[in-house]
Amino acid sequence: MDAELGPPVIVIRPSLGGMVRISFKLFVLVAVVAGPLAWWKGRTPAELLNGLMGTAAAFTVLALFLALVVRPLGLRVYPTGLVGRTFWGPRKLLPWQGIAALQADHASGVTLIMITSTGDGPTLWTLPDVIEHPELQRLAWQFAGADNPIVLGDRSTTEPGIG
Repeated sequence: MDAELGPPVIVIRPSLGGMVRISFKLFVLVAVVAGPLAWWKGRTPAELLNGLMGTAAAFTVLALFLALVVRPLGLRVYPTGLVGRTFWGPRKLLPWQGIAALQADHASGVTLIMITSTGDGPTLWTLPDVIEHPELQRLAWQFAGADNPIVLGDRSTTEPGIG
């Protein structure tokens, strides 16, 4: 599909920051619960430190794994539309004029954004930081206009904004 469209104007991938935040929050939760329990069971400070270091390493690996899982949820931007992943995984083209709305899905514990289409077009899945990317905002404004659901911010201004 991408060969017939030519090279994309830009490819926007999810940032690692969101996955690191999720992993860090889980680490803190485990440390807050397990630390006092281990202390209460008579563990020495050295054992507690070793346990925390091992847990930190495991959650670092988790952050990297989550980043690899969401990496395909980036978008390729073309003058004709967006190419992204559908729910089942294949990449599809969604023309700019076919974008109907953005919907958030929180069921997995990670906020995912569905870019829904008018009619029988595909629904693309991505992450909020991809949608909020300044370059995507600028290109959506340029290719689709201010009334496109991708363009965030105050629609009464003459420039796109992240809002």
